[in-house]
Amino acid sequence: MEVTLKEYIESRMDEREKAHRSQLDNAERNLQLAANALREKLDGMNQFRHQIDNERALYVRRDAMDALAKIHGIDIDRLAQRIEKLENWQANVLGRQLIFGGAVIVLAGIVTAVLRLVGH
Repeated sequence: MEVTLKEYIESRMDEREKAHRSQLDNAERNLQLAANALREKLDGMNQFRHQIDNERALYVRRDAMDALAKIHGIDIDRLAQRIEKLENWQANVLGRQLIFGGAVIVLAGIVTAVLRLVGH
């Protein structure tokens, strides 16, 4: 079977065109798959970004935290002063109790001594 040069060249060109078309189809399909994978990855990143933004909305702002610290710092100072006054008052009461107890013991000793002297 003889093939003319024209038929041979046309058949080779058809084969090359089919191979080229197949390569283009494969490249387009791979490009579409890569684009879909990238889209999914970007969607996941966007969801993560939205989650972070939602969590940031729950954070306390620095100026609000500083104001709370200042207010509570004043309250803590007041409480510390009140505790110090109570401790001083407690020490004062304890000192008075010790002096009163000592006075009672001295009086009891004097009364006992007087009763011994009178009873003899």
